[in-house]
Amino acid sequence: MAVKISENKKKEVVITLSGPIDQAMIEHVVNYMRFLQVQRRSKATEADVERLATEVKRSMGRKRRERLAS
Repeated sequence: MAVKISENKKKEVVITLSGPIDQAMIEHVVNYMRFLQVQRRSKATEADVERLATEVKRSMGRKRRERLAS
């Protein structure tokens, strides 16, 4: 598989892939590129991410317990 990444006149990134490529691989690459773009813009630290993940897990657990109790 060959990959060519270039920028056109409108400052858009163009990715050209050749060879047998399945849809799952393309989606994985696009998701990774989206992650890199978001990561560059973020000012969050690793500690901020860990705190947010812990908060989300606790909230999900609490909601699950409430749903099962009723």
